[in-house]
Amino acid sequence: MPATTYSPTHFRVQYNRPSGRVAPVSPMNIRGSLILLTSLALFASACDRKESPVDDWRAGGLYSTANGNGKFGVVKILVLEPDAVHVRIYKQTFPTRPTSVDPKSLTLGQIDDKQGFSIGHLPLSRKTFASWQPVFLSQQSVLDSELEGYKMWKEGSGKTF
Repeated sequence: MPATTYSPTHFRVQYNRPSGRVAPVSPMNIRGSLILLTSLALFASACDRKESPVDDWRAGGLYSTANGNGKFGVVKILVLEPDAVHVRIYKQTFPTRPTSVDPKSLTLGQIDDKQGFSIGHLPLSRKTFASWQPVFLSQQSVLDSELEGYKMWKEGSGKTF
């Protein structure tokens, strides 16, 4: 039987072995690598993003929240419970997230108010409140008159949204 000889190139191609040479780096390879690294960095930072950590929520705190329609509102935490956040939603809305707000300027509105409506007491699950992306603005006291809705909720079914 005749002897078969294989060239080194045939062996590398046949068995997928590296040639030992460094592949030339093209601008597309660099660009693709940069896009991949940037995407991974953004993903990692998004996973760690916390608007207002749950542990920092406090009764009496005013928070700016995302309304979901491109605007921002202000809520006040009335009561914190292990599974619930009780808030008051003010009628004022803002085109950009406020960094501060005068508490005296916050008002309640009726459901048919053209300037916006409010809710005096809304029981939310902690998960729902967190989804509103709350950002702390200032600390206020909670007045007994603000707790009327909460007291009625406590006497009733006690469910959250």
